[in-house]
Amino acid sequence: EPNPDLFHVLRRRRPGDKVLNVGVIDDPQSKSRKLYVMKNSVLSTFDPLEAAEIEKSGSSKIVSAQDVAMLNINQLVSEHFSSGGPNFLNLDVEGLDLGILRSLDYSRFRPEVICVETIRHIPGQKDFKREEIFALMSEKGYLNFADTYVNTIFVDAKKWEDRHCV
Repeated sequence: EPNPDLFHVLRRRRPGDKVLNVGVIDDPQSKSRKLYVMKNSVLSTFDPLEAAEIEKSGSSKIVSAQDVAMLNINQLVSEHFSSGGPNFLNLDVEGLDLGILRSLDYSRFRPEVICVETIRHIPGQKDFKREEIFALMSEKGYLNFADTYVNTIFVDAKKWEDRHCV
């Protein structure tokens, strides 16, 4: 959890979980980045253009901008998953999802299920699905399993096909 305030809440409420006060990014060279913390904290983002759009629309206000440590997705998984990676990956990083999905090393870390925010909401405009995420997931061998309008659940196609072969 990159937001320091929410990080402390999560650590208190989920003492059995490993909670990191970092952001996740696709760039392995980026060590820190500015987090734009919004009054409506679910809209906080590392993307300055996204933060400005949110503020301009009146959806929320920027309450602070602070530097946060960043980890590349592959670095995060290799350092914090002794089992070789998560079976389930939930990704909701306000506009940076595609870059992180592109940079994930699927040959080393291949989640069986990936839930990702696929809707793009621009205040004052019609929402639309981010088709490039669907194309990438298909290219990586994932099936579009379910959709909640905001999020899409992708399942490893090979694992899905082999599920009855036990």
